Amino acid sequence: MNSRYRRLLAIGVVCLAAAVLATALVVKKVPEIQRRLAKDQCAENLLRIGKALREYCVEHKEEYPSLSLSPGRVTCDAERLFPDYVNDTSLFICPAHKDRASSSERAATLPTPPIDDTCYWYLGYLVVDERSALTWLREYENHIPKGEAIPNANEVWPDCVEIVTARKKEWGRIVSEYENRHGSVRKVYSAAAEAMEHERHLYQALRRDVGRFVIHEIGNPAALQYVEQSIPIVIERPWNHGDGGHVLFLDGHVEFLPYPGRFPMTVDFIEGLQQLDKLEEFPFAYDDTLHDLMRNGSPSSHPASNGF
Repeated sequence: MNSRYRRLLAIGVVCLAAAVLATALVVKKVPEIQRRLAKDQCAENLLRIGKALREYCVEHKEEYPSLSLSPGRVTCDAERLFPDYVNDTSLFICPAHKDRASSSERAATLPTPPIDDTCYWYLGYLVVDERSALTWLREYENHIPKGEAIPNANEVWPDCVEIVTARKKEWGRIVSEYENRHGSVRKVYSAAAEAMEHERHLYQALRRDVGRFVIHEIGNPAALQYVEQSIPIVIERPWNHGDGGHVLFLDGHVEFLPYPGRFPMTVDFIEGLQQLDKLEEFPFAYDDTLHDLMRNGSPSSHPASNGF
């Protein structure tokens, strides 16, 4: 074999090795690309759900869909949104869910496709921090199984009453001194004298203006907008993607939060929501088969799932 053929053969071997390596790299990246696409589509689903919820709110006296009274189903009833605001309930099934295709196909055969909480929890209430959220969970267990809505709460935590009272008293003293020196004033208000967010036992049924319960600067649109950016209304079960879940906030934006992480992706709150699955005896009166199919795809092997 002359030197020319040897060079051609060597070039061919190098090209073949490069092609094999490139193919291997592409094959290796396919699952990663699929996961990224599923995560992007999941975020898009929640954006569309948020739009549907806001449209419902506008047409129903500024109120968001009420939380389902079916125990263990932390979502709204399908009749609230389907078909006027959502014409495809597969939006409520995460694209990363292992049985999404078969579940969606099965749901399409039902007269009223269900909205389940297998992938996303819809809270139906304003909950602004973990302490109030955990109390809200206990109230859920006390009221929903009885067919009762969770009563609203807006009060100072007992262990904070003394602190807030002292702060208000001090502010009253300052105002009195000012009036003694300068005469009476029409209105004097200080947000610092009121109970702070972490000092309040607070959850309210979702309304368009529900953020007013959190802000102190009444009439300030910027303050209200800032608050609405932090109020979660739909939370994804964090094992769909393995490292966290998407959260739809009241202002309409969607954010992916790692789990465990900041509220609402804290361990206690997520595990508390998951515990509510135990209350779900008859998830769909018209089709339990679909629910069983969906639950078979839930993370029984996930360390945080406790086998639910």
